[in-house]
Amino acid sequence: MAAYRAWIGYPELVTFLTEFRDELQERVDKSLPAIPEERFRYVCYSSLPFFDLGILGLLEQRYKAVNVMDMLQWWREDGDWLIDPDDPVGSLAYRVTFHTSNPIHGTMLDLAEELRQIVVQTKPDCVIFFNNVGCRHYGGALQIGKDMVKREFGIPWTTVDVDVLDKTFTTKEKIADQLEGFFETVENSKPYRERRKAI
Repeated sequence: MAAYRAWIGYPELVTFLTEFRDELQERVDKSLPAIPEERFRYVCYSSLPFFDLGILGLLEQRYKAVNVMDMLQWWREDGDWLIDPDDPVGSLAYRVTFHTSNPIHGTMLDLAEELRQIVVQTKPDCVIFFNNVGCRHYGGALQIGKDMVKREFGIPWTTVDVDVLDKTFTTKEKIADQLEGFFETVENSKPYRERRKAI
């Protein structure tokens, strides 16, 4: 996201994304995991906990969990920024303006379908929702997404109440305690056991 925001429209962005793509392809070709001894794959169906991004490190180090998709990584519908060929500048401006919040511009059906597609394409073991107490958009979307994931995929979901910017709202230790029990649930879930058998 930072590279996209900083370099949109510049050749440096093309260079960065090309090198990033090539590095990822090389890792895939060599069957290198995202982290050593990876155990869990999760989708972060929300903003990341920006007040302490060390929480993502905690997920990797303590639980061997890898974030396979989050709200800031996915595009709405497709990656084509040229919405109107007669207005390329306006199309680019629209895409830049709404990129990081694209999922909340539309109906709940759109949002649920996006989440469904993310689960289909990334095959996570679970969903983590960092419920930013100040965000009414995603607060309202929570139950719809959770119900759909349970009904169609049966993978576990946890909601972690945070303020994504205010670190006084909760602590990393409280979040770690909640995640400890959650990953035990994931490990005992039928979809997780079936995926591990297939590896």
